[in-house]
Amino acid sequence: MVENTFEMIFKTLDRDEIYKKTGYRIFTTFYEDFSIADAFGTKGILETYQRAKREWKHDYKYMSEMALIIGMKISEWSVKRNMDYVNAYCEVIEDLRGYIFRNFTYKQLDYFYGVVDCLEKI
Repeated sequence: MVENTFEMIFKTLDRDEIYKKTGYRIFTTFYEDFSIADAFGTKGILETYQRAKREWKHDYKYMSEMALIIGMKISEWSVKRNMDYVNAYCEVIEDLRGYIFRNFTYKQLDYFYGVVDCLEKI
């Protein structure tokens, strides 16, 4: 069952709780951006991703955090058993990982792995 649109749009992330669990401080609004996108279905998710990727593709820290947030969204929608959203986010993460692996330096990849490893602690 999909949450009502109001709840989806105004969903926020408890950054302090994430920091306590992982030691990583989230600095972008990607979680909120993708929560708004959720209210517009899979098309909204894919459009938000394309827009964010186009804007931030040259910033490895933003791209790494986007991967973290997308991983969180996959988990969130898996628990809620919304496979359309899970599949959309899986499509997005595969594209993002491909971009990252083709374009990041070794040092940037090291940073990326440090960020996405936080998912295991959440």
